[in-house]
Amino acid sequence: MKQKLLALLLTLTFVFSMAPLTVFAADNAKDPNHECDFAAGSVSNHDGTHKTYCSCGKFVTFDCYDYDGDHACDSCGYKMGCLYDAGVTSNNDGTHNVNCSCGDSVTYKCYDYDGDHACDSCGYKMGCLYDAGVASNNDGTHNVNCSCGDFVTYKCYDYDGDHACDSCGYKMGCLFDAGVTSNNDGTHNVNCSCGNYMTVKCLDPDGDGKCDSCGYLMYCNHISKSVKNNEDGTHTFFCRDCGEKLETEKHEYNKATGACVCGALKPLDVCEHTSKSVKNNEDGTHTFFCRDCGEKLETEKHEYNKATGACVCGALKS
Repeated sequence: MKQKLLALLLTLTFVFSMAPLTVFAADNAKDPNHECDFAAGSVSNHDGTHKTYCSCGKFVTFDCYDYDGDHACDSCGYKMGCLYDAGVTSNNDGTHNVNCSCGDSVTYKCYDYDGDHACDSCGYKMGCLYDAGVASNNDGTHNVNCSCGDFVTYKCYDYDGDHACDSCGYKMGCLFDAGVTSNNDGTHNVNCSCGNYMTVKCLDPDGDGKCDSCGYLMYCNHISKSVKNNEDGTHTFFCRDCGEKLETEKHEYNKATGACVCGALKPLDVCEHTSKSVKNNEDGTHTFFCRDCGEKLETEKHEYNKATGACVCGALKS
């Protein structure tokens, strides 16, 4: 404030010592008693000079001066000698300030000579076409891209209710309410009614060899088996779950039904000789014969019962 008052006093002193005679002559012609005080302020001519006015409307023109070193005329504020060495600041309205280290700045309109949709001085984005598609950030937002390399980020939205962003396709809010489908490779898809799905690895917490979600056979204990008659007196077992070929065995026939587990029936020409007869050979031996098929079986020496002295064939101990 003191500096401003000092500047005003210096201005007035200079005015009264240097004022053109025509000014006072005009004033005296109108009012012989009026003396211009030139205390009505100064207005810049924007050329390094300013007009200092009197309340009567008269003015005198002076060169601008800067005694306080702030790069502005101390009377009219005309910016003079600013270095504008403190960079450029965008006003985010299509203009930017070019700053001086003294604290002053001048405001200019943004311009784009290189065609990258950004001000060449402050970088303010201007006129972007956003013509390069949309890319999901996989966090509920997406970038709308411009061919110049710029982009703007928006929150994903789902107006059509398909649980996916209408712009970038980011899956959001899926219910996964449409069941599970096996991929037959140790994974399965958990499906949503909107058509989306997520793929997860098969798991078998209950240890039955199958995925508890999709039923995919992860490993087999061959608990359930089928059997095939090989038509050669043998049969082979197969696993019903995995189809693996298991053991091969000879037929074994049920005594009551004459059938094997594979369904094969006991051949009629095979006799188990369950009923036997015996004949004394009169030479100290006897021979067994099958009552069913008549086949001659084993021949043995007599063995006499100690109590009766008789053999099973009826021969008596001599």
